[in-house]
Amino acid sequence: MPVNLSKRGILLLAATAVLGASGCSPAATAVPVTGHLLWDDGKPVSNANVRFVPVSGTHEAVGQTDKAGTFTLVSTGAGNGVVPGEYKVVVSKSAADTAPPAKFDAKNPEDVTKMMKDMAKKKGAPPRVTDQVPEIYRSEQTTPLTAKVERADQKIELKLKKGS
Repeated sequence: MPVNLSKRGILLLAATAVLGASGCSPAATAVPVTGHLLWDDGKPVSNANVRFVPVSGTHEAVGQTDKAGTFTLVSTGAGNGVVPGEYKVVVSKSAADTAPPAKFDAKNPEDVTKMMKDMAKKKGAPPRVTDQVPEIYRSEQTTPLTAKVERADQKIELKLKKGS
């Protein structure tokens, strides 16, 4: 027996399928989470990337620390905050190991070319980028850091060992 669907019925069916496929459900509601990232000597880890990788199959959450080592997490799939669950915490912090020239006196394109060649001789090119966080914390397979998110406005403190 053929089924006749109206345009409204087809649109409703399509919208239901899209919402179901996108994973929208009350269980995926994110809660606000902030935290502090510190070295084992109590000093803040500034300008570091913090990733909460789900152990329990929820969405990943990311944030970046400020000067005081404070971060606020944003879920990659459920809005601001973190979906409650258990997470492995991955941390990285990169910086180039070169500094710009102290004095820039180029008056024409030839001066710029000469200055660039001089910099390449002194420092090597391109500049090498180093991660300032021990390697153990930079991978979800090796990080010893874990966090359990249980409630809204939870504050998490994480400590990194410099010599790890």
